[in-house]
Amino acid sequence: MIEIGTHEFEINPKIGQPMGGYWRYNKFIKGIRDPVFGNILIISNKKLTHELVVLDELILDSQLVKEMKQEIEKRTKIPYKNITIHVNHTHSTSVTVPEPSDDDYPFLLPEAWDVHEMRKLTRERRETLVKIVSAASEIAFRQMNPVRVGYKEGYTEDIGRNRNRPLDGPVDNSVPVIRFLERLFDRNEYFIKSHHPLRETLINQTGNDVRARKSFLQQVDKQAIELLIHRWEPSFAFGEDE
Repeated sequence: MIEIGTHEFEINPKIGQPMGGYWRYNKFIKGIRDPVFGNILIISNKKLTHELVVLDELILDSQLVKEMKQEIEKRTKIPYKNITIHVNHTHSTSVTVPEPSDDDYPFLLPEAWDVHEMRKLTRERRETLVKIVSAASEIAFRQMNPVRVGYKEGYTEDIGRNRNRPLDGPVDNSVPVIRFLERLFDRNEYFIKSHHPLRETLINQTGNDVRARKSFLQQVDKQAIELLIHRWEPSFAFGEDE
C-alpha cells in the first residue's frame, strides 16, 4: 500500500529584504503582489519513504539544504538521504545565499548597501526557511493517507518539455538511451567545474566526486529501466551529427 502526504505553504519574505539576484540594482522587497509558496510531497510504501520539497526561491546553498534536511529528519524521521529539496529559481523573492565576496562578485556589493544589515536579513531569512519547511514537512507527514497510484500516456497542449517540442510534443514516460545519460553526466560535470550556480546542488544530490556522480546516474537509470522497460530515443537530438 502506498501512502501520500502533501502540504502547501507560503514563504513570503519580509518587506525591506534584498531581492534575490538583484544586488547590483539595489532592489529590495517593497510589497507582496503574489505570494510565494513551498510545496511538500511525501510518498511511502512503509518500507521506503521519500520527501520532495519544492520552493519558490532563487537558489539554496549546500549548507542551507543540509540544515533543512537535518531538521526535517528530526521532525519526521524520514532519512536524510531520502529528502530532495528543489527551487524554481525565481528572482522575485529574497536573498538566501551567504553574502558574496568582493573577490567573486565585486559588482554585487554597491556602496549604498549596509553590509551588516544585509548579513542580518539574510541570516534571518535562512533561519526562517528552515523552521517553515521543517514544520510543513511534519504537517504533511501527519496527514499521510493511502492512495491508489496509476498512470496513463497522453498529450500536452500548453506545457513546453525539454525532451519534446513545445505545445505538440507527446508525454513520454520512457527512459532515454544511454548516450543521453552520458550527455547529462557531461553537462553536470561542466556545471560543476565552471562553478555554475547549480554546482553545489549537483554535488549535494549526485555525489562529491566523479566516480560517485557517475555511479549515481547509472543506479537511477537501472531503477528506471526496471520499472519502465522501454528506452526512449528521439528522431533528432540537438548537438549531435545528423
